[in-house]
Amino acid sequence: MSYENLSSYQMVEIFSKIESFSSFDRTAPTWTPRLNKIIEILNDIDVSYSVKHFNVSGFERKFTNIYVSFDTESSDKGIVFVSHHDIVNAKSQNCQDNTASFCNLLRMIIHLKDNKPKIPVHFAIVDTEEHVNPYCCGSQVLSEDIKMGVFGNIQACVNLELTGLGKNIWVSSFESFEEETKEIITALNASPVSTPYNDAAVLCLHGVPAMCIGILPDSEFEIAISGVSYPKTWSLCHSMADTFDKISEEDMNLFLQKLIGLVI
Repeated sequence: MSYENLSSYQMVEIFSKIESFSSFDRTAPTWTPRLNKIIEILNDIDVSYSVKHFNVSGFERKFTNIYVSFDTESSDKGIVFVSHHDIVNAKSQNCQDNTASFCNLLRMIIHLKDNKPKIPVHFAIVDTEEHVNPYCCGSQVLSEDIKMGVFGNIQACVNLELTGLGKNIWVSSFESFEEETKEIITALNASPVSTPYNDAAVLCLHGVPAMCIGILPDSEFEIAISGVSYPKTWSLCHSMADTFDKISEEDMNLFLQKLIGLVI
């Protein structure tokens, strides 16, 4: 199978059928079935990538970040797009949390392979977000790599969560990095909300400008904006209800076009 012509939605369907391991499973291999499929796709579309393994206390196996970069001759600061690939519930299809997001990034990588971006663009598909440990996780490792200059000079990280359904873009950003993130937030026409723990919060904690973005349908968007309660989509996380029928190809394609518009 060639993945180059698949939409991000079609990729989610493939991942929804893969039996894999919880991030907390101490019997899991370093190379889980989900991780192997991501690598298979990157190899199939013929893009260069790097693999960053790291240790987590209490686990014999290693955990894994995957990085892809598109550098340009531009002196402008770059953007790092981030999504976690690990899961909690191995029996769930895990479509919203967070397969839709890294599939959106994979589709964006395919597009940029043949369409040179105007600024440096980097992708980080990271591990162990679900451990909720900001001092030992994939985004903490990513923050170290960013500060070491692995990705050059960056403007900010854009972390994707729950990007399978809806036409309204929400953002969770941080006052300490308002200057670095406001241009991207404005370009996406994203509305501020309060969200649970995510990789953007970890990156900011470690001194890296970041924001978390996602999408919601109209009715749930109003709930998120009000802050009265969490939207129904967010409650899908880790549950058996997080299934393929609850995402939209049209919504994912529209969201992806907005992301691409940031860098093309």
